[in-house]
Amino acid sequence: MKSLGVLCIGGLQTHQENHAAGFNADERSHIVAVADEVDIDDRRRALNISMAEQYGVPYIEGIEKALALPGIDIVSMCADVERRHRVAVACAAAGKILYLDKPLAANAGLASEVLLAITESKVTSQMYSFVHTPWAKAAKQCVESGRLGKLLAIHTDILFAKGP
Repeated sequence: MKSLGVLCIGGLQTHQENHAAGFNADERSHIVAVADEVDIDDRRRALNISMAEQYGVPYIEGIEKALALPGIDIVSMCADVERRHRVAVACAAAGKILYLDKPLAANAGLASEVLLAITESKVTSQMYSFVHTPWAKAAKQCVESGRLGKLLAIHTDILFAKGP
């Protein structure tokens, strides 16, 4: 089976740490590069470069330049929420499989633009979800078992940290 090449957009202190680790650990994929838009701030650039160094891959400034690299099959996209729609639309237009972070965009209108770009380009896309995590499966099983009695409402908190 061909190992799929992954372009990571966005680096450390996003959810990309987890996504990249998963892609790197899976024999069906490998990380080709880390990239982001050219006009990001110095802090974000440094965090992106650190991730590229961690995986021994180049850091590419410019989404279009990165999407043109040979061997890019999948884009794992964790750009800042305010830029996420623009980057996702460019990746869909390039015909890449998209692994998207949540939220999809900064507002519903921009999310609709992403959906339209994905639909028009006919690329495969998936947004990260907790649905297949062990704790989510256990909670679903508990609810479906009836052990809780008649369910009227659910409230859940999910806590995580991304660093300072």
